[in-house]
Amino acid sequence: MKSVMSEYVMRNHCTTGISIKNALDDAICCWPNQMWFLYRCSACDTTNHIAICNGEVQEGYLDGAPGPGFMTKRRIPLDRFKASATDDGMRVKTLNLSWEIPKRTADHKI
Repeated sequence: MKSVMSEYVMRNHCTTGISIKNALDDAICCWPNQMWFLYRCSACDTTNHIAICNGEVQEGYLDGAPGPGFMTKRRIPLDRFKASATDDGMRVKTLNLSWEIPKRTADHKI
C-alpha cells in the first residue's frame, strides 16, 4: 500500500528525498484554491512546493509566467489520501493522520 510514510518526494535544491509525511509535517502555508502547499527543507533550508490532486501528490515547482502554474515532475498516487480546501487553508487526511495547513497570508515569512 502506498502511503505518506512509504513514499518520498525529492527536494528541488539539495535533491535529497523526504517522506510525504515529513513534507506535510514541515508545511508552512498553502494556496487552497490551487491545492498547493509549501514546505521548508530541513537539510538545506530552501522551500519546495507540492500539489495535491485527486488522491495523489504531485512534486514539481511553480512557474509564474503568464500566470501562476504548477509544473509537475512526478505524480505519486496514494491509498486512502484526500485533501480539501477550507476557509483557513487545507485539510489533508490519510488513514489515521491529518494535517491542517494554513493558507498563505501577507505576514508569512517564506
